[in-house]
Amino acid sequence: YFFQKNIMGLPILEIVVDKTSEESDFDLIQSMGEVEKNLGNSISDIKIISLSEMSKEANFFYLKNRELPTNAYALMGLLSKVPEELKTGYTSENYYRITILGQQFNFKEYNDFLNKVRLNLKNQKIEKYSFNGFFYSVVTSHYSILNFLIYSFFSSCLVIFIIIGLYFRNIKLLSIFG
Repeated sequence: YFFQKNIMGLPILEIVVDKTSEESDFDLIQSMGEVEKNLGNSISDIKIISLSEMSKEANFFYLKNRELPTNAYALMGLLSKVPEELKTGYTSENYYRITILGQQFNFKEYNDFLNKVRLNLKNQKIEKYSFNGFFYSVVTSHYSILNFLIYSFFSSCLVIFIIIGLYFRNIKLLSIFG
């Protein structure tokens, strides 16, 4: 628990935002930096890994300022200092990825968390995104399994009641057991 809270965290969600063809890398990183800032402000105890966060850390390393540069050349210069292995999974020509780290949630807390993230993305006018990641997959599969089990149980009960009803159509047969 100490390591989850203070050192790193569990990767609880990955958000993959689709890039539009007319959007430059600089514009995308700036807008996603704003999204990440709002996520950090509205949801407590999370850490974010993304290209804009890497840029902020590189900027802090050089200028002691944890802000995104407002100049495209300065941003690209900072990104050139970030190791290629770190950048590879977080951006491409088609998407921008955000990994959110945090503590483990129960099902209700996780749904509340997802709703906050969806609302935040909607407020930033980001419509083309998808959620994935290990924890997200586990929670959604558990939810699907529970729904299937509940549906299966009630369907089985209905079939059993129908069979019993057909078998005991005659009330006189019920008096044998009574």
